[in-house]
Amino acid sequence: MEVGTAPPTPLIADLCAQKSWDITPDTKQLDLSVVKTAAGASVLTVPTDGGAVRGFRVDQRGDLFDRDIAPIREDRNYTGVSASTANGRLIVASHVDDKIALDIVRDDLGERHDLGDVSGTLITEAPMASSRGAQVSLVGSESGLIGHAFTGATWQAGSPTDVTKASIVSMSATPYNDDVMFAWSTSAKTCHVSRFASGQESQVDFGCDDVRIASHDAHHRGMMVYVEDGVLYRSDLFVGVHSALYDNEVINKIQLRESASSPRIVFDGERFWISYLEVHGNVVVGFVDGQGKFHSRALATHAEVPEAYDLAVFGEGVWVVGIGDASFEASRVCAR
Repeated sequence: MEVGTAPPTPLIADLCAQKSWDITPDTKQLDLSVVKTAAGASVLTVPTDGGAVRGFRVDQRGDLFDRDIAPIREDRNYTGVSASTANGRLIVASHVDDKIALDIVRDDLGERHDLGDVSGTLITEAPMASSRGAQVSLVGSESGLIGHAFTGATWQAGSPTDVTKASIVSMSATPYNDDVMFAWSTSAKTCHVSRFASGQESQVDFGCDDVRIASHDAHHRGMMVYVEDGVLYRSDLFVGVHSALYDNEVINKIQLRESASSPRIVFDGERFWISYLEVHGNVVVGFVDGQGKFHSRALATHAEVPEAYDLAVFGEGVWVVGIGDASFEASRVCAR
């Protein structure tokens, strides 16, 4: 910095745009998943007390394509939904009891191709990701964590891969270069981070319930957020050779907030963004700066149940999507 030059003004987390999507929610008690697509984003929902999986689309600006909400799955009383893209296809996982139905869904949400059911009570928020030419879905339960790989043009299911036999209480996954990076927490209060194809695994001796993970591929880094005994933490992840100095890819444990729940995390190409619910159910969102400081702000978005909001990157930036009285509400946040 030149003599006499003022230091740069620190960036803050700010509300940069708001949208109200004129589609009436089935209920405020929805499981909600937002996934980036080539056209913008798809929003998938299902009542947490059981019902049909349905969805609608928005464009790159966050505007509705149309006012219709499309049925995805109506054959069972589903209670959870998650979605991601893998190999250029939209994948939707619909949950009920100990079954998870996997579908390739057409981009306009018009048709689906049934990949079949897998057994489990938990699936990651990104239900499918590419790993060395295969498309991998990670499913957990009290009996362990299993990887299901699909290959070829027809997405042929291969033999399941046992990752661990430990009882799983939460799990998360994200694409990482040409692999899948994932984290899980066990009932024995241990937290693990691994990559599916490489098999590299790190363990730390604390629980990471409600874990969510995101990656910065170019810098071989990641970050995860999680809850332990009602307290929200984050941990930096150094991948591969970058973890050699620490003898573990999970290099720290940093407290963010007491009495917090339902964390989310995304990487927008420049910085990691984190959101969570404070004690009254209102959303707080912010970013981690280059010095590791968390800059956050509260939003008007309120979640009736922990699953009823999501944090996603699409179109023009980072969005928090939630449920209003008679519509879906979206807030675009930015650092400025």
